[in-house]
Amino acid sequence: MSSYVEVRGVKIGEGVPKICVPIVGKTKEEILAAAKSFADVKMDVVEWRVDWFDGVFDFAQVEDVLKDLRPALGNTPILFTFRTSKEGGEKAIEPDVYVELNKKAAATGLVDLVDVEAFTGDSYVKEIIEAAHEAGVAVVASNHDFDKTPDKDDIVGRLRKMQELDADIPKIAVMPQNKRESLIYSVMMCFTMVLWMSMYNVTLHMGGFSTEVLREGWLGFPIAVVFAFCMDWFVVSGPAKGVAFRFFVNRDSSVLKKVIVISTCMVVPMVIIMSFYGGLEACVRSGQWNLLLIIWLTNIPKNFIMALPFQLIVAGPLVRTVFRSLFPEGKVLA
Repeated sequence: MSSYVEVRGVKIGEGVPKICVPIVGKTKEEILAAAKSFADVKMDVVEWRVDWFDGVFDFAQVEDVLKDLRPALGNTPILFTFRTSKEGGEKAIEPDVYVELNKKAAATGLVDLVDVEAFTGDSYVKEIIEAAHEAGVAVVASNHDFDKTPDKDDIVGRLRKMQELDADIPKIAVMPQNKRESLIYSVMMCFTMVLWMSMYNVTLHMGGFSTEVLREGWLGFPIAVVFAFCMDWFVVSGPAKGVAFRFFVNRDSSVLKKVIVISTCMVVPMVIIMSFYGGLEACVRSGQWNLLLIIWLTNIPKNFIMALPFQLIVAGPLVRTVFRSLFPEGKVLA
C-alpha cells in the first residue's frame, strides 16, 4: 500500500505538508471570482466549501458551478466539502441528502476528493466512500472537536475508525487546551476526594466520628494527597480514559454516560492504589507487616462503595462548578 495519495500529480502524504485553500462563496459569481484570484497563489489543493453555496440543495446548480470551476482552477485538485453545522459548517443537512450530494459530486468527474464526516453514521459513510472510489475519487474522512483536545487514545481511535471505513486520508481537527487547566482541575479533584476518603477511613478505623478523627485525618492528608495526585496524573488518568473511549463510550455518547464511565474507570484503579497506600500507612504505624495483604484487600470494597458514589454525586459536580467559576473557559493561561 502506498504511503501517499496522489491526485493530479500532488502526492498528499509525501514530502512537505500540502497547502489547501478554501473557497466559501455564496454565489456562483463569488466562487469563480475566488478561483480566478488564486492565479498567483502557491497552493496544492483547493477546497470548495459547498455548504456556503446558496444553491447547494439543488444539485443542478452545484454541477453548473463545478463545470466552470474545474477549468478555472486548471490542474489544481478540487476537494469537495459539505461541512455540516454540527461540525462547524454553515448549514444543517439530513444524512440521506448528505450522502446523495457527495455521491453525485464524485460521479461528475469534476472533483478529485470528497470530504466525508466520519461520524455521520457507518452505513452512510461507507456508501459515500464506495461510490467515490468507484468514480476514481479519493476520500478525506474528517472529524472536528471544537470543545477540547481529546486524549491521545481517543484521537488514535477516531483515526483508526476512519481507516477501517476505507478512507484514503484521515483528518482530525481539535481545539487545544493547555496543560495548566488540566493540572489545576486534577489538583482540586484529588484534594476533594482524598480529604473525604481520609476522614471516611479514619472514622471506620476509630469506630465513629470525633475530633480525634479530624486530627488523625489531617495528619495523614498532606502526604496522601500528593501521592494520590502523582498516581492520578502520571499513572491512572491516561490509561483509564483510553479504556473508557476504546470499549465503553465514543464522541457521540451522552455527556452523562461519558461522566459515569470515565469516573468509574478512574475510580477503580485509584481505589486499588489508595487502598494499598492505606494498608502501608497502617502497617507503618502498627509494625504488623504480615497483615498488609489482608488490610489492602479488605480496604478495596469498603473504599469503592464510598468513593464511586461520592465522586459521581458530590466531588465531580462540585469541583466542575467551582473550577469553572474560578477559571472560565479560555481564562487559564498556558
